[in-house]
Amino acid sequence: MTGPKEGIYLDAALAVIGEQIEERIDELSRRRRARRRVGVAALSIFALASSSVAAVALSTARDAEEPAAVVMSAEHVVQCVEGESAVRDAYFTIRYRAAEGAGVDQLHLCGQAWSALASDSTEIRAATPDELISIAADYVSAAAPDAGTAVSVSDAAFGRLRANSEPPVMIACERGDSTLVLTPSVVLSAPTDRVLFCGQAGS
Repeated sequence: MTGPKEGIYLDAALAVIGEQIEERIDELSRRRRARRRVGVAALSIFALASSSVAAVALSTARDAEEPAAVVMSAEHVVQCVEGESAVRDAYFTIRYRAAEGAGVDQLHLCGQAWSALASDSTEIRAATPDELISIAADYVSAAAPDAGTAVSVSDAAFGRLRANSEPPVMIACERGDSTLVLTPSVVLSAPTDRVLFCGQAGS
């Protein structure tokens, strides 16, 4: 029966145990360092991926953005009246904004509406309110000298014509932010209470 190790034997046994413990500690440290490296790498990849996704998202958002905002004019109202009486019901009324300085030709605008109504346009008769606004916006764009003029129409209404003829000579009367376009059948020398005369088209 052997007794407890003493002296050199004890030192040797302790040295072996110490080496085993150090090896175990080294192995655990290596594993921790490896896990840390994998974790950092994964975080780096995730961060890079997130940044890339964010960059792509921002790039896509920038690409999807509309062109720089266009400065729009004050809201303008145009009423197109058949005849020379300012109190007569309008056959076409529109409330719109256009690009600043677009210079919309109000006579041309009313002429388009007159032509459509005189031809009994099925497009207008069958249109929804939103479609009427879209049609009116096309009229404003066509009546502006610059192609592609930005237009925003808030209201548009079409009425009826009593005469189904070609658009007559029209007169535009500017009244602040509104325009009254008349189709006088008789050239008047002076205005009266119920008739508004502003000058012949083109003068």
